[in-house]
Amino acid sequence: MTDQLQPVRCRAVFSDDLPMTKAELNDMPKALRLIADGIKAPDHVPTMCLRDAAAMIESLRWAIETTIMENLHLADGDNCTLKRLKDAVSFSLPSENKELADQRA
Repeated sequence: MTDQLQPVRCRAVFSDDLPMTKAELNDMPKALRLIADGIKAPDHVPTMCLRDAAAMIESLRWAIETTIMENLHLADGDNCTLKRLKDAVSFSLPSENKELADQRA
């Protein structure tokens, strides 16, 4: 099971000065699923909650990244309309989409 993630990089994020990296954000749902697999509870509620949390994180990230991509003309710098969303998911434009961003600007 540990060969699925080498290594799992999750950390508590209680500090506003250190945002999570994209790698840490990618590992969080995977880590939650690994933890869920290790829980032995008669009613499976803890396992289901962790799996639901992992799915929610992935869904929210997808929605945020899709919104940014659909509105690249508003997400064109450090002082942009969508900065908080970009920061929340450590968004960076994939190199293959930079041409698309230039076209929309």
